[in-house]
Amino acid sequence: AALKTIGDEDKYFTRVSLRMPLFGMKSSTSQKDLQKSNTSDLSLQGKASSELALDGWHSIALEYSVDWPLQLFFTPDVLSKYRKVFQYLIRLKRTQMELEKSWTAVMHQDHVDFSDYCKDRKNSSATQLRRLRTKPFWRVREHMAFLIRNLQFYIQVDVIESQWNVLQTHVQDSHDFTELVTFHQE
Repeated sequence: AALKTIGDEDKYFTRVSLRMPLFGMKSSTSQKDLQKSNTSDLSLQGKASSELALDGWHSIALEYSVDWPLQLFFTPDVLSKYRKVFQYLIRLKRTQMELEKSWTAVMHQDHVDFSDYCKDRKNSSATQLRRLRTKPFWRVREHMAFLIRNLQFYIQVDVIESQWNVLQTHVQDSHDFTELVTFHQE
């Protein structure tokens, strides 16, 4: 889908790719980590389960190939930081989608229950009891969805966009390339 929308217009789009390590392996965040994981697969067996990727979504990473001279600015450490931000944003988006999917399922059940209630109003106590029992769960789900939506907005607008503006200011105000690279690596 992205290829059809922006691929033709963006000459750097072909440099971006998604990477997903093998399921069950530690999710690597840099080329150095990926090389280590290939040489020390046996050492992963003793690692705590919290360090292993939970599923494919937790392992998705953004890879960007950088040519010289941009390699001086986008070092492997900097690319690793960008990759971690992307992974966090994709996890937030996935959480939002799962919460929306659960809401869709309950709304479908609610419509079925309401249809049953309209057909047989005398025997509707089971439907009403189910609605009363699940109401607290769906209230919590809505609070979670509210939190995730606002967290996404905060990160994208108040953190990423504001830091982008700070970076642009430093680009304009920097006296030499080394100063700019040092700031960018922070």
